[in-house]
Amino acid sequence: MNEPYPRINRWVLPSATFSATLRAVQEESQSVREAGALWLGSRADTAHVTAIVFPTGKGVQATAGKWKVSPEVFGVVTRWAKPQGLCLLGVVHTHLHGVPPRLSRAD
Repeated sequence: MNEPYPRINRWVLPSATFSATLRAVQEESQSVREAGALWLGSRADTAHVTAIVFPTGKGVQATAGKWKVSPEVFGVVTRWAKPQGLCLLGVVHTHLHGVPPRLSRAD
């Protein structure tokens, strides 16, 4: 039986992707809200991150103590990504200054 999530041994993340992620979450934190991004690409021994999604609006809770994306939003992202051969590789999530990085029950 094949593993549903092959092990990733190496990440390829263009500097522009990293910079865009930092810029977006820093902008959101100026409004005193936690923020996040979804990194998409190809999952293999070497994973290439080729797209970033910054979920906002209905279905996304962004407060001073929480950043939560609803299953419906993940579904919309999946329906957009799948035909392009993309899958979710990582979730980037921030905490505001002074908020300890604790894992949620889902984590």
